[in-house]
Amino acid sequence: MKKQFSIAEAKNGLPQIVHQAEDGCEIEITRRGRPVAVIVSFDDYCRMQGSRKSFWESLQAFRQQPGAVEARRGAGFTAHVRDRSIGRRVRL
Repeated sequence: MKKQFSIAEAKNGLPQIVHQAEDGCEIEITRRGRPVAVIVSFDDYCRMQGSRKSFWESLQAFRQQPGAVEARRGAGFTAHVRDRSIGRRVRL
């Protein structure tokens, strides 16, 4: 469930808003009717941040997958994509 509060409302009712976020409600904070921030529970925040890997970690994990060596060398990985025909004639 998602609720929306202006910054002034959030300032005046912060304790209640935090309790709602702890209960699993996503709280959207707005300024002049436009969303500017979201309050979520700490558990939801940890879940969102916990599985993030750096690019290097992701690349290393990809390289460990079966078939990654062939993909890295391009053997069959992009063979169907590149057009190896002579091409068309062009007037200069």
